[in-house]
Amino acid sequence: KTVVSIVKGPQGAADSQAEIDKLLERTFENLGGVDALIRPEQMVVLKPNAGHVNYPEESVDTNPKVMSAIIHAIKKVHPDQKFAIAEAGAMGVVTMEALEASGMCKVAEEEGAEVWDLKAEGIPLYKYKVPNPMSAIKQIMLPKCLDDPNVYLINVPIMKAHTCCMFTNALKNLKGCVQDHHHFIMHCTNLMGAMFDLGEALKPDLNIADMIKPLEGFGPHSGFPVEYDTIVASTDIAATDVVCATVASIPLENLEYMEMAKKKPLGEYDINNMELVGDPIESVKRHMYIPYLKGWENWPDYHIHLINACSSCQSLVSYTMARITGMGKYDEFAGTHIIAGRVGEMPEDVKPGDPYLLFGDCTETLWKKQKEAGVPDNENLHVTGCPPSEPYPYWCLEDKCSYGEREDLRERNTRDLQIFNQWMEGERQKLEESGELKGSIKLYGTE
Repeated sequence: KTVVSIVKGPQGAADSQAEIDKLLERTFENLGGVDALIRPEQMVVLKPNAGHVNYPEESVDTNPKVMSAIIHAIKKVHPDQKFAIAEAGAMGVVTMEALEASGMCKVAEEEGAEVWDLKAEGIPLYKYKVPNPMSAIKQIMLPKCLDDPNVYLINVPIMKAHTCCMFTNALKNLKGCVQDHHHFIMHCTNLMGAMFDLGEALKPDLNIADMIKPLEGFGPHSGFPVEYDTIVASTDIAATDVVCATVASIPLENLEYMEMAKKKPLGEYDINNMELVGDPIESVKRHMYIPYLKGWENWPDYHIHLINACSSCQSLVSYTMARITGMGKYDEFAGTHIIAGRVGEMPEDVKPGDPYLLFGDCTETLWKKQKEAGVPDNENLHVTGCPPSEPYPYWCLEDKCSYGEREDLRERNTRDLQIFNQWMEGERQKLEESGELKGSIKLYGTE
């Protein structure tokens, strides 16, 4: 059976390097010990989720204490082991800026580890041809340094709610190994399918999921850190995701993730076929608040049409509605028809002159039909991508123009998020008062 380790620390473990060190020592013991997994002469490469310029307390990036604890646990057995921390920043992000802000550079300096920018100019790449591709991507350019037989790759994601995938964890973290161009293309095709293709190309030797303070709410960037004080680990990337999702009470059977898993299995997906070692899973389970799973009745003044729409677009529609509300534009855009999915004709209740937004690549044919029919560009609104990037649907409505993938709007998004995050803090307080959200951490000031 596939072995998955679950270890839980005491409340407040997130603030203690010593407590997190204990969790990682137990993790390796549960998986048979460091010697059973890693050879002393190997280069251990740690791949965190650190692709954005965020600080450790925000839980957008992997906790640097977890990274240090992994190194400590291995050095305790192999004092001379060599280490590297490897990451490719998200599209448009300077990798080293993200690694510095997230605390990864400090870890590397303190532990004597190398730092690898996986999208640095001139980095050697190799071409991986995708067999039976699940998306429009037929080949992937990947860093040669990860294809070295002497490398032991440890995938260290942080568990987060995610607008495009419902949640991001072990499999999704591999996206931080590709170049900007490929990162861009992945969002213009079937993102989840592309992730499974990438998971087939890059097979981590070990996956250690940071559930110390995972991010719930409107992740992956605008959410609430919440204390689980837990580490989940396995050599099986699929089993790692399944167990983390189970710990967070996420209904995997309803997500596109499992649809893709049936077509391209990357490991064990049935928790009944796993050997769970360490702490009982019931002792760590709690409901992770993922608003993307909620129904559309939260926005009664909008008409939301989902015609065979994938869960990625559905979750992004949910985020867009929250963003409209948080930015104070709910009443201004009220009455808009949000149309997503594989649709070739306008829904019957969309009357001439009604405001609408066509969502994602699946609606491109309909957008072209409307254009040919003479609908003005400032009324025939369409946002491209599979799924589109987070801010673009809202901007499409605000600017009254169609949007595709662009790389020049990061500053605008930063400004908008200052407003949105203030609203999110108010929502967090309401949810805590109602009892729906417990244990979250005040992150955004309300002054």
